[in-house]
Amino acid sequence: MPPEATERRLAAIMFTDIVGYTTLMAESEAKGLRVRTRHRQVVRPLVERYHGEWVESPGDQTLSTFPSALDAVKCALAIQEQLKDDADLKLHLGIHSGDIVLQGGEVSGDGVNVASRICALSQDGGLCVSGEVYQSVRNQPDVEARSLGEQELKNVGRPVAVYALGRPGTVAGPPRAARSRFWNRGRSVVAALALAVVALVVWRIWDRVVIPPGSAGAEGDTMLALPRGPGIAVLPFTNMSGDPEQEFFADGLTEDILTGLSRFSELRVIGRN
Repeated sequence: MPPEATERRLAAIMFTDIVGYTTLMAESEAKGLRVRTRHRQVVRPLVERYHGEWVESPGDQTLSTFPSALDAVKCALAIQEQLKDDADLKLHLGIHSGDIVLQGGEVSGDGVNVASRICALSQDGGLCVSGEVYQSVRNQPDVEARSLGEQELKNVGRPVAVYALGRPGTVAGPPRAARSRFWNRGRSVVAALALAVVALVVWRIWDRVVIPPGSAGAEGDTMLALPRGPGIAVLPFTNMSGDPEQEFFADGLTEDILTGLSRFSELRVIGRN
C-alpha cells in the first residue's frame, strides 16, 4: 500500500504495556531496558504465531492487530502463560474489536483508542477486553470472564462494557482500578439518593412529638418513649439485573449510602444488619 493510501478495516486490536515501567526506569535504567527488550521478544513471536500483525512498539507498549478477536485472545493468553513465572516482567493487556485506519504505515482510529484505555484497566499481568471481544469468545470452554460493568473511558464518548478474561480459575474479582472507575460513575447518584433520603426522614420525623414515659395513649394504654431525634435504617439493595457479577455493586451502593448518612451527627443510622 502506497504511503499516502488510506485503508479502513475491522480488526481486533491488542495493546500491551509493562507494569511499573516508569518506576523501574527510575530505579535502574539498565534493568528497565532489559525488561523492555524481553517484552518485545516475548510478544512479537506470539503475535505472528496467532496470525497477528505487529504494528508498533512505542516506549513500553506494543500494538498489534488480528483478523479475529479469538486469535487476539489466544495470543494474549499465551503471553500470560509464558510470563506467569517471570517476576520482573508483568504486563497490562487489553483487546478491543473495531474499525482501524491504516495510513502511511500507522494505525489509528476509535478502535485503537478504546483498546488502549481498556489495557490500562487490567490488573498486573491481567487481560481486559471489550464487550465486542467477549461476545466473540464467550462460548470458548477454556476462557473464563468476569464482567466489570460499563466503563467511562477517557476520550471515548460512550460507555464501554469491559470484561476481565483468563483461563478458568485464574480470573479474580474486578481490578481495583476498574472498580474505582465503576464506583466513581455512581457516586453522584449515590450522594443524591442519600441526601433525598435524609431530607425525607427529617421532613417526616424531625417535628414529631416525643411521648414521655408513662403517658397514656388514646385508649389509656401506657406508651413507650421514642428515642429523641430522627433515625433511619438502611436495608440491603437487591441485585435485579440477573447478573450475579453485579452483586458487588448492590452491596457497595448500600455501603455508600450508609457512609453518606453517617456524616449527619443528628441522625441515628441503623446498619443493614
